[in-house]
This record gives sequence, structure tokens and C-alpha cells, in this order.
Amino acid sequence: MHTEFKQHKEKEEGFAKLAGSLYLAEQVSLVLDGKAESFSLPAALKELIYEALLNLEQGNAVELVALRPILSSQEAAEFLHVSRKFLICEILDKGKIPFTLVGKHRRIKYSDLLEYKRKLKVEQTKNLDELAIESQQNGFFYV
Repeated sequence: MHTEFKQHKEKEEGFAKLAGSLYLAEQVSLVLDGKAESFSLPAALKELIYEALLNLEQGNAVELVALRPILSSQEAAEFLHVSRKFLICEILDKGKIPFTLVGKHRRIKYSDLLEYKRKLKVEQTKNLDELAIESQQNGFFYV
């Protein structure tokens, strides 16, 4: 295997391993100036680092952008990587994420967006597990 490719592959696998370990960890330890410190990370920070590492693993650039605790529908749509119209019609109006109206403008709590993403991820994992079981029962095996 070409050395540069091998190093790149090892780096990608390192991102995935670190992302998974960090996401599941109760405590995180860092060595700063020769002193080890252990502490808990807030769930929002763990999610941020996890998403950043997974994107780096896939070769994507990562940009950190500060968001206010209350977002406009456009900001919320960008956060979820969906169109504003889809957010409004398929998510907000169907009650999947709570929102408030300020005049005629929808406002969404950042914490509610994070909870929606978490639930969506759990549901997707459950669906994939069910699909895998069904495929195996029907004699389909994917490598």
C-alpha cells in the first residue's frame, strides 16, 4: 500500500475511533502542561465534536459557527441540512419540533433541534437494525 494513502487511511480510522469513544465516554481525560485532568463534557459539546470528527473522517471541511439559543426557520433549516420549506411543512407544522411565533416568524430553540436530531438518529439506527435482521431472515447478506 502506498505510504501516503496508508497514513491518510490510518488518520481517517483514528477520527472514527476517537468519535465513537468520545461519544460513549462518561469522563474525558486530557493532559495539559503535563497534568492530567478528567471531566465530563456537556452533551451538546460531545455532539459537536462527534459530528466534526465524522465529517473530518469523510474528508469534509469543518466550520464552527456560533448559533443563538433561538433560531429563525432559515437558520434551523441550515442546521438540519434541509430546505426551509421542508422544515416548515414536514417538521414544524407536523409538530415534530416545537416552535413559537414572533409576529409571523417562526422561532425554534436550538435545544429542541438537538433533541430532534438525537431522536432521528435513534430512529434511523432502529430502522437499519430491523432492515438488517429482515435481510438476514430472507437470506440476503451484505458484505
